[in-house]
Amino acid sequence: MAVLDSADFIAENPFYYGYDVVYYTPKWNVIRYVNVILYCITVVAGLIGNVWVVWKVGLVLIYNRSVKVSQKILVCIMILCVFDLTIIGALVLVLDDMIHGAWRFGLVACKVFYCMEALNKFVPPIILVQVSWFSYRSITRAPGEKSSRLGYILIGCSAIGTVVIGIFLAIVCISARTTTFVLKVDHELKDVFVTTKCNIYLPPKYGIVFSAAASLIGYIITTIIYVYFYASVPVFLKRRYKSLSYVKGINVNSDAALFRVSRTVIALIIIYLICWTPYWVMFWMAQLLPNLPRGLVIVSIYAHLLSYISCAAYPIMLTAINRGIMSAHSQIVIRKKRQLATIKAGALQVFLQTLATQINVFEMWIRAADSSTQSNSNTQFEEIVFDQESDQQL
Repeated sequence: MAVLDSADFIAENPFYYGYDVVYYTPKWNVIRYVNVILYCITVVAGLIGNVWVVWKVGLVLIYNRSVKVSQKILVCIMILCVFDLTIIGALVLVLDDMIHGAWRFGLVACKVFYCMEALNKFVPPIILVQVSWFSYRSITRAPGEKSSRLGYILIGCSAIGTVVIGIFLAIVCISARTTTFVLKVDHELKDVFVTTKCNIYLPPKYGIVFSAAASLIGYIITTIIYVYFYASVPVFLKRRYKSLSYVKGINVNSDAALFRVSRTVIALIIIYLICWTPYWVMFWMAQLLPNLPRGLVIVSIYAHLLSYISCAAYPIMLTAINRGIMSAHSQIVIRKKRQLATIKAGALQVFLQTLATQINVFEMWIRAADSSTQSNSNTQFEEIVFDQESDQQL
């Protein structure tokens, strides 16, 4: 427990004048340990996973323009990855609140956190819808075909959704605030135990409208579009294989390919529904039930965690299942290693040549010095002999 600056609290609650205002730290229990451990695992896994995706996809975007993957999909994955890294940063604040039992970062951080929280509920689903659309068009689009009317409709819906999200963010920023609650009062010791929480407080008559609009855009519409595009991929492929078999007389063994595509599509849809459906169900239960039972509160914590897990799961999965990205990344790494080896070999060769040149120059200098020394010694010897002969003549 830490003693607080109680001036503001006493000003709002003058009947606690003379009391020491302290944070109340809840006791640790099994559920709290499990929550903290799960959130820590999510933070670490999200950081490692998204950094791995940046390494894979970023390298392909920078060095390989001929990869057999839509550049739009690569850009969407990178945007999703960078956005998820910021969301994981916001998750650290949630983790701190769990550990200390109170919000310790002030009003501004509270508003920023809830803006990021709102973006987490809208931006990833919209990006995933874009990825599903690009994946669908990369398979169904004929060579040279122009953008379809459905594509323009989707772009228009995305633009409208962006404007609506901006309105939601303004409402969230205005409504988010910190509140201090009195948990226990010890009149003998003159201590009042409080905790501070960061929450959104909407007027009741606007809360249902806001919640309905948020769930409609953030979950219902995006889920329908997402499932439709991904579910249409194996159906389209099956029709194409049949047309090749019956119209052109080509025997196409499509069972293995269709099974692989269907398995991937089902995995993408199931993970999406698992990560987001529990959150929105608990979101509406919290809106409709004034006081949730303790069991549902615990369930809501884990449902909230699932929306954060999607931040780590989707970029990793979209990258790992994409053979084009993995193959292109491997080729780039091999090519860069060869270039580095060539550079090292060239640098070593230049160094050895320079060293050999310096050794030759040094040897020539030594030889010149030796010959000069020998010449001087001969001259001195001749002078001595001449002097001796001159003395003998005298």
